[in-house]
Amino acid sequence: MRKLRAFQPSGQGRDKIATLLREIRKLKLVDHPHAFCFILRSLFELSAKAYCADHQANGGPSATDPSHNNQDKKLIDVLREVANHMIVGHPPGRPNQAIQRDLHGPLTELANHAGLLSVTSMNQLIHNPQFTVDAQHVARVFNQVFPLLQRMNP
Repeated sequence: MRKLRAFQPSGQGRDKIATLLREIRKLKLVDHPHAFCFILRSLFELSAKAYCADHQANGGPSATDPSHNNQDKKLIDVLREVANHMIVGHPPGRPNQAIQRDLHGPLTELANHAGLLSVTSMNQLIHNPQFTVDAQHVARVFNQVFPLLQRMNP
């Protein structure tokens, strides 16, 4: 929760992100782990879309797929493209090793189908009535995924 209180996203298209941050900060994780995960998933999706919009002009990633009538891409695919864009740099050059190290953990957790805060798990919270999470595990894993959220919202 300390990380979320200190987190101050800036930039265009981040009004809803700021609103959701105010809401997630009010939650007591121990009492509302599911609500925390719902909002966290929303924060990742909105942040990825905002990052794509920020970097669209310089060849950055896109949250939509033009070959499929501009439908939204899968969230994990957009997050991978965003991370790759951050690592490779603008314009593309030598990969930034520090950013690569910083984002390895978040991408690994978010892409791990069995991971507690993976995109798959956060989707299961919505679609699977038997899937649940507990606050203790969410708090531990949150620290692993937070660096990506932070970097998408400078």
